[in-house]
Amino acid sequence: MVENIKIEDIEKNLLNIHDFGVTYKGSYSLFKVWAPYSDNVKVAIYKTYDDYRRREYAMVKDSDGVWSLRIELDLKDQFYNYIVINHGQSYEIVDPYAKAATANSKRAMIIDMEETNPEGWLEHPVPMPVAPCSSLLYEAHY
Repeated sequence: MVENIKIEDIEKNLLNIHDFGVTYKGSYSLFKVWAPYSDNVKVAIYKTYDDYRRREYAMVKDSDGVWSLRIELDLKDQFYNYIVINHGQSYEIVDPYAKAATANSKRAMIIDMEETNPEGWLEHPVPMPVAPCSSLLYEAHY
């Protein structure tokens, strides 16, 4: 018997395995995007948000349709997009898994996520969950 598998279910399972988007680690950055039907994917790196000059790096596709690339450079505070090639057509797109982006999401930004934590973030206790039947929810309109 053949099961009907939805693309959304495949992507949901992959999200448990992969950290999509860019992961900044200081001496390198790891880029991952799920594009199973694309013929080719590259990362375009820009030094500034409005720069027209870019460096392009080819990504490698795995059997799950995940394209990835590790760039051994400190790219903190630089910007990037993906160049996706489908059926001979090239499209420059912002990372759908971007953790930071420029105004109007023109480009994604490579940031150190640990620098975004407010003071005391890691020491802050996580509140206990409240049972849904004990919750009071309000909706107000002006």
